[in-house]
Amino acid sequence: KIGWGKSEADIPATKEQVLAYMLAVDARCRWSDSDMERSELERMNDHHLIAYQCKKGSHGGKLGLRPREGVSRVVWKKLEDGSLLFVGEPTTHKLKPEDNKRRSSGDLLSRRRSSTSVRKVRAKMPTVMLIKESKEGRCKVTYINHLDLGGSVPAWVMNIALEKNLNLTFKIQQHFLQQIGNGGVDGKDIGAEDAKTLGLHFMALVAQKKKKTEAEVVADFVQEYTAIRELKEKYEWIEVLLVEVARMRFKKTGNT
Repeated sequence: KIGWGKSEADIPATKEQVLAYMLAVDARCRWSDSDMERSELERMNDHHLIAYQCKKGSHGGKLGLRPREGVSRVVWKKLEDGSLLFVGEPTTHKLKPEDNKRRSSGDLLSRRRSSTSVRKVRAKMPTVMLIKESKEGRCKVTYINHLDLGGSVPAWVMNIALEKNLNLTFKIQQHFLQQIGNGGVDGKDIGAEDAKTLGLHFMALVAQKKKKTEAEVVADFVQEYTAIRELKEKYEWIEVLLVEVARMRFKKTGNT
């Protein structure tokens, strides 16, 4: 199964800062719970590197999938209008050879086999990202992802994986939103536009809370976002208010 998708986001950072984020493939801010490994295999120059990523497999439910790995050649260039073009294409590298012994039909995990012996399936993920300045200190990111999970997987699994990959624009936006505030990296106050985006991020985090309670989600939100943490220092009741908001059940209206 092969799928593709597109996502966009307005980022409260310069295009150079977003590019630096994308090139730091093994940085702590780039890791997620589904990652088994992220690494830079080789850097040819400031515009060209080889990266590796491995995602955990699925062990629950009726469907067990092997971990997915990928090796990508990453290049970027500055366009005539000043925008930055970031491109990733599948490649190979001697440090991460593909396991040619596995069978394409043998995708399902054996529940008796230890996790250390589980082979990985090579996925391919061509990507393109355009980073364009929207106003001073801000930029718009347009991300296109073309995903081939390899092996044999149902279409619904492909759709879930593709949606998670397209969530990259959300993660970039989140990374720089977390730093806004007097105690952040840039030491700048939050504006009305970013305050609205913060609210949308809060509701997204509540929707994705999984096994966490509303109080735990809010505690993490306060701790991870500089502007909200500073707001709590000024108004102690803000965390209690956010917990009550998180417990509410909102319905979509014609305007949303």
